[in-house]
Amino acid sequence: PAQDTAEAAGKLLAAFRDGDGARALAGLEAEARRRPSFARPEEADTLPWTRLAEGSAGARVLCVPTVLASSGPHLMARFAGGFAGTRDVLALSLPGFRAGEPLPASLTALAETTARALREGADGKPFVVAGYSSGGVLAHEAVRLLEAGGLFPEALVLLDTYVPDDAALREATPALLAGMAGRMADLGPVDEAAFQAMGRYLELLKGWRPGPVKTPTLMIRPLLHLPGTAEGTAPRASWSQRHDMAEVSGDHFSLIEDHAPAAAAALGDWLASRAEREQS
Repeated sequence: PAQDTAEAAGKLLAAFRDGDGARALAGLEAEARRRPSFARPEEADTLPWTRLAEGSAGARVLCVPTVLASSGPHLMARFAGGFAGTRDVLALSLPGFRAGEPLPASLTALAETTARALREGADGKPFVVAGYSSGGVLAHEAVRLLEAGGLFPEALVLLDTYVPDDAALREATPALLAGMAGRMADLGPVDEAAFQAMGRYLELLKGWRPGPVKTPTLMIRPLLHLPGTAEGTAPRASWSQRHDMAEVSGDHFSLIEDHAPAAAAALGDWLASRAEREQS
C-alpha cells in the first residue's frame, strides 16, 4: 500500500539523515534482490530523456544524474540553465527508480543500457556526456562502451565524482547520504523503489575502477568541503585516468544548485579553449 511505502521511505530518510546509513543500505540491497531485473538492454524499457535547455551553438550535453535515491533529471535543471539558448541539454532517467521498473542485474547490463540511451540521446549529433556524483562513474563506463563501438563523444565531464572504493568516498558517505536525505525530505513524498534502486546500484558499483578512455575528460570539483566533514581534512574527489581539472565555488551539493551556473560556465570555457587549440 502507498501509505506503507511512504512510511518505509520516511524511516529510511531518517536513518540516512541521522548517520545510520550503512545498516539501511544493507537492507536495501537485500530488498532490491527481490525485485524484477534485466540482464540485457533489450529487456529494459527505453530510458527517457528530459530536455532541460535548448540551443544550437555547440554540442548537446547529455546528463547522467547520481545513482543515489534522489536521482532524476530534476537534479540537473539548474546546471542546464547555464546553457539556455546555446546548447541542448538533456538529462537521463535511470532504470528502476520508480515502482514497477526492473533493476539492472549487473553493472554490464546497466552500462550497456546507459550507452544505448546515450547513443539515442545524441541522435547523430555531436555530444558531451556529463555525470554528476556517482552518475559520473556510470557515464565513464558507458563512454568506454561507446568508444568500443566506434562512437566518440566530444567530452566526458565528471561533476565531483568519487571512485566507489576510494577511502575518500568511504569517509564522505555519511555526509553524502545525510545531504541527500535532507534534500529529499524537502521535496515531499518519496517512493521506496528509489531507495531500493540506490541499494542495487551501489552494490553493482563496488570495486569498480575507471579504465582508460580516449574521450577528453574534465573533472569539475567544488572548492568547499562536504557539509558534515571536517574542514582541512575533508575528502575530495580525484580521478586516476587522464583528465583536466576545473574548480568552482560551492560544495558537492551546491555544485548543481546555487553554484550550478559557475559549473556550467567552467564546462563552457573548457570546451571553448579545446576548440581554439584544435583550430590553431
